[in-house]
Parts: sequence; C-alpha cells; structure tokens
Amino acid sequence: MIEKWLSVLLVLFCLTPDLSGSLEAQTREDILVQATLFRGPYVENNQLTSRYSLPVTVLVNHLQITGNQLNISGSINRTPFQFSGDIKGDKIIEAADITNHFHLLSIYVVNRQVELYVKAENNDYIRIRLTSDQSRSPLYYNRYWYNQFIHTKAKNVTSSQIVTKSYNTHYDEVYERTFSIFGDQWTERLTLTHYYNWPSSTDGNGRYWFVTAEVTENKTTIDYYDPEKKDMTVEGSSLGVAGAQVAFGTDSGEYMKHAVADFSGTRYSGGSSIKLEYGLSIPHSPIGVKFDWPEAKYIDDGYDHRFSFNYKGEKKTQGYVLNWDPYKYHLKKTGDFFEVASWIMTDESYAEEDRKRLKTEWKYEIVSDGLNRGTPVPSYNESGGFSNTLYYDLIFND
Repeated sequence: MIEKWLSVLLVLFCLTPDLSGSLEAQTREDILVQATLFRGPYVENNQLTSRYSLPVTVLVNHLQITGNQLNISGSINRTPFQFSGDIKGDKIIEAADITNHFHLLSIYVVNRQVELYVKAENNDYIRIRLTSDQSRSPLYYNRYWYNQFIHTKAKNVTSSQIVTKSYNTHYDEVYERTFSIFGDQWTERLTLTHYYNWPSSTDGNGRYWFVTAEVTENKTTIDYYDPEKKDMTVEGSSLGVAGAQVAFGTDSGEYMKHAVADFSGTRYSGGSSIKLEYGLSIPHSPIGVKFDWPEAKYIDDGYDHRFSFNYKGEKKTQGYVLNWDPYKYHLKKTGDFFEVASWIMTDESYAEEDRKRLKTEWKYEIVSDGLNRGTPVPSYNESGGFSNTLYYDLIFND
C-alpha cells in the first residue's frame, strides 16, 4: 500500500515500568515491540515521503543512561544493534551502532521519552520511542539531523483578539500556529491576557492604576500521523513574548506622580534594562500616547523600586513609556507577566469635575525560540500590541 508520510519514522512503544523507571543500567529479558519501517523515502513538495510502510520487530534487552554514558541494545528484525555514546553536558557525542548494522542518525532524551532515528540498509528509516516514568535533563545527539532532507515551516499562522470578560477589564490576545513535523501536526497556542485595575472615581489626591500583560495559556497539541496513537496536548510551546513597551497618556488636568514596573519571567542577563521615558508639560490639555518622550532613565523592577517623577515649576509628567529590553526579558511560562502601576494625581488649577481618561498602549514581539520540548520547530516572529482607554470620574471632596 502506497503511503505518504512527513516523518522519517512513526513508531511509539512503551517499556514496562521495571525497564524504563530509572533510566540506569538495566538488563532484562528481551522486550518485544512492534514498530514500523519506512522504505525508500524521498522529498516531494518539501515533505519527506515513502512508497511503502512495513511492520518491523524490535527487541530491547538493555538500556543504560548514566552520568556520562548511553547504551541501548537489542535487535531489529533479528539484526542486532548496540547504540552507544558519551554524555557531556546536554550533548551525546560520538554516538554510533557498535555492531555497524545500522546508522544512528539522532537521539533525543527529553522529559520521559528517549527517541532514536535509525537508518537501515536499502535506505530504510526507523523511529523508535522509549517512554520512561522518570524525567531527566534533556540530552541530544544530532538534534537537527532532518534539516538535510526538508526545511520545516509553518503552513498556517493566525492570531486573534478575544474579549473574555467585562468591557475594559480583561482581554485576551491569542496567537496560534500550525505546522507539520515528521507527519505529525503540531498546533502551538499562546494567550496573552491584558488585565486593567483602576478606580471608578477619584478625588484627585492620587490612586494607583494597574495594567498587566500575563501569559495565561501556553500549550501544544500534537495530532499524530500514527492512527494508533492518541492526540496529545501538553503544557508549553516554543512561543513566548520578547520584551514589551507600554505607554500612558493622561487627560486634561491629570498627571503622573509615581511609576512602578514589575516583572515575572525569564531574565537572560543580570542587571536592570527597563527604560523609562517621559516628558514634562503644563497639564491643561489631553495628551496622547507616544513612544518618544524626551527624558529617559533606566530603572529596576519590583515594588521596592518605585520611580518618582521630578517636576519643574508648573510642568508635570502627563505621559510616559516603559520599555523592557526584548533581548533580556521574556514571558515563556503560564503566569509570567509584565505589570505597571501608575500613581495619577490631579492639578486642580486646570482640572474640573468630569469624566476622565487614561490612555494605554502595549507593543511586544511574539517569537519562537526554535525548540519545543526538544524538537526543533519553525522560526516565528510577529509584532503584537493592544491599546485601551480607561475611564473614571473626577469628583472633588466638599
């Protein structure tokens, strides 16, 4: 039967708990596993394709992954193999089949799975997956081996904005993309939720306005090519948020007194690289959101590092922008966030009781780090953003 495939091999088999539990040196009676061999692969329309798929018998009788050594031995269709390699850091080096019966293309050890790609005689390819109930640090041998055959790329990238709760308080920005790897369809989904917390009214003496951009969903769904394997959804993906800019502009008579930047996520180098830019003007007219204020400072994050604006005569800060360096600050996991608290006051010389506005605007990059749970994935970079206006009533106390 002629069968199209995007993967070099599509095989999954599980060892019993005794064999796979510790990933240390183990010797047991041979474990019989039914696997699949793909014969005569070739590239067509940037996809790896095979003319025939055939059952293949795999026996595993020894598995060893220690601090510095990897050994897996057994047989494929009665032909013995002994895959061996040295472990240094997160790499497996000098890996090969000692018996010289098979060409070992690649090995992944990620979470609870050991995955091998093997080339047999007559240009036949096999993928072997061994599951384990114990996690360990990721290990790789020749992880990008398939790039010599195909260039994996996304076939569909979409993003959308979904309003999930009441007006002006809670918005979702959803970024989703779908691509194929080795015949399996992968869908990555990242949701960045914008939260707004501000008073419905103020007497002009000052209150904090909070704006937050938080990763509330980051997951991957894998639709397996193998019909005998169930689809799987796992936490995490290759997507993340690289840096951010958030800008504020106050209404007539309003101005900024304090700013606090907070962050939870991955910081790639030491020291603070949060840039604060602002300007001074007489607060008698509304001011728009912009990203090129004349004054600039670098500040620390966290509520122990509140920045207070300095004023010159009648001039006050009616707007500012915070910029987290995209090379140093990333949101990658659910719960990671950027947050800003702005203390807003009223200059009664120019203010009247009225409906007031605080304008906000986010800018950021949605990017892929190129690796999803140990598997290389297509590159991705899309500019994102979100703007919102917060309304409140200015009511002076009698």
